[in-house]
Amino acid sequence: MSNERSRGDAGSALVETAAAAPVLVLLVGGLLLAGYSGFAKIWIRYSSYEAVICLASRVREPECLDRLRASIETVLPAGVSRARLIHTEREARARFDVELLPGLVVREERALKLPMPARRGRT
Repeated sequence: MSNERSRGDAGSALVETAAAAPVLVLLVGGLLLAGYSGFAKIWIRYSSYEAVICLASRVREPECLDRLRASIETVLPAGVSRARLIHTEREARARFDVELLPGLVVREERALKLPMPARRGRT
């Protein structure tokens, strides 16, 4: 009698595990996707800041664009799908899109007024 009971308990535990496993897989996958998306947005903001600083420091636009693409492609395999860097007398502006997943595009725009304020040295 006790052998039949333990066999029934093992069967119900297997059914419960089979029911809970897909939920756990979806939960872990969702957490990983949310973490990746958050990291990607932070990295994209950092890269846009670096691109604007590059433009403001009088480096040629194609070179700044190459740096931007390299910075993003180093960390995010999707890379930059569209990018535009603009340098005028009054501002430096970076505008670009990164497609993280099909249909999930992060658009970033950053501008910096020129001339940049001089850094104050320590006395």
